[in-house]
Amino acid sequence: MPTSNTTGRESTHASTLRGGATKKSRAPDPESVQRFAETLRLRSLAAATQEEYLRFVRKLVSRHGGDPAALDEAAVRAHLLHLKDAHHYSPSSMRTAVAAMRAYYGLHLGRGWKLFDLVRSPSAQKLPAVLTRAEVARLFAVVREPRFRTLFRLIYACGLRIGDGARQRGDGHASRRGPQRSAGWFGWVPVQRAAQATTRSTWRCAICGCRAAC
Repeated sequence: MPTSNTTGRESTHASTLRGGATKKSRAPDPESVQRFAETLRLRSLAAATQEEYLRFVRKLVSRHGGDPAALDEAAVRAHLLHLKDAHHYSPSSMRTAVAAMRAYYGLHLGRGWKLFDLVRSPSAQKLPAVLTRAEVARLFAVVREPRFRTLFRLIYACGLRIGDGARQRGDGHASRRGPQRSAGWFGWVPVQRAAQATTRSTWRCAICGCRAAC
């Protein structure tokens, strides 16, 4: 297994496995970066985190040359914009880059820059997958246990989350107001009469232990 140049240990990181850390000899790190590596070890960070932080700091070295400790806040700001706009870093990679810069300039060098509090890289909000009616019918068809099938139908009919459905109680379904949602949502949601009747019957059967509808 390849060995990390940062920690001297066997590494499973993708860049190391691709040979990125061993393909060609790298120039010695500037003194501040060497001390930064020691700071990361003193903080007992995970080996993979140490490698990532040092990798992002070394990008500064390769791009600007010399010791990155000599850069000012404006230069680091321009570097982060370069990663975002020119290299199209993903939100997660940008968050790692900012964390590395914060650790180097803030934790290690003690610079109280406001830059790192300004950068935001939220992940894109993806719409949840929506099943077609045919797919929902196939899902219900493979659920053999009536109580589980009823629960899934209730979740589907009322738009509940899995946790909300799992917390439903039989006495809650007996109410005309319908099933109850968790805190942070409206307390009650409407339920169709047919779904309400099926749910009541299933709950009664679960209590008495019968298989037929009560």
